[in-house]
Amino acid sequence: MRPDELERLFGAEVAGVVAELTDDKSLPKARRKKLQVANAPKKSERAALVKLGDKTSNVRSVRLSRPEDWDTARCRAYLDWAEAVAAGLVHALPAARAELADEVAATRRQLG
Repeated sequence: MRPDELERLFGAEVAGVVAELTDDKSLPKARRKKLQVANAPKKSERAALVKLGDKTSNVRSVRLSRPEDWDTARCRAYLDWAEAVAAGLVHALPAARAELADEVAATRRQLG
C-alpha cells in the first residue's frame, strides 16, 4: 500500500509509524537486517513498541510452527538477531521486553 493510501485510511500518525518501520526492499536482506539493528535506537516510542511486538510474534511463530526449511542453526540465528534488534529499542516498554525474553527463552528450550 502506498504511503498516501495509508494516510488516507489510517491517518498521518499510523502512516508515519509504518514508514518508520518499512525496510528498503531494494537492499539485500542481510543489509536490511543489519540496518534494523543499527537503526533500532532511533525508533520512536510507538515504532519501538510495534517492532518489539513484531519480533515477539515472529519468535513465537518459530517456536510453534517453524518453517520447514529452517534448521536449528537458522532458528538460533534468528533469535540472536531478534534480541539484537530489541536491545536497541530504547523506548520499548519493560513488559513488552519481558514478553520477548520469555518467548526467546521458550524457543531456545524447545530447540535444545
